[in-house]
Amino acid sequence: MTGFLFRLSAEKPQTFPYRETIEYINSLLKANPYVDTFLEITFYYSIDISSDKELVVKMEFDGPFKTILKSKIRDLNLSLQKDSTYDNSGSICWNCLSNDLTNKNKCVINETIPTEGESEFHSSDNIFVMFSKQNEVRDKLIRAFDQLFKEVLESGSKE
Repeated sequence: MTGFLFRLSAEKPQTFPYRETIEYINSLLKANPYVDTFLEITFYYSIDISSDKELVVKMEFDGPFKTILKSKIRDLNLSLQKDSTYDNSGSICWNCLSNDLTNKNKCVINETIPTEGESEFHSSDNIFVMFSKQNEVRDKLIRAFDQLFKEVLESGSKE
């Protein structure tokens, strides 16, 4: 029993060294959901990191489906451009890296999960999160995502 608990405690910090950053991001997203005022729908986003170093974004609302987006972090352009036109934006988007400007890399898998029926999959060239259009929320999220990506890429988990 002692050996099992020692192994479990030794594994946890190695497996989830960035769990605190994920929880911080999720608390910001939960407290600041994206509201489509025209359709009167509130969208809730949350994130996680898979053991394969994938950014996993879940979008849920009180509707007939939810969406899960996944992409390996190393396949994304992580440098967000500071642009005053986006300062009041309610989203952060990372594009897939591409070696050729005429050919977009579709590194993101989108899974749409209906409440009834089978899941649908397709790929896209970006992954995003949406939230309340408060500038200070966006700035906090950008800093937290930058920290998360740094922690994940420097961690010893699977590539």
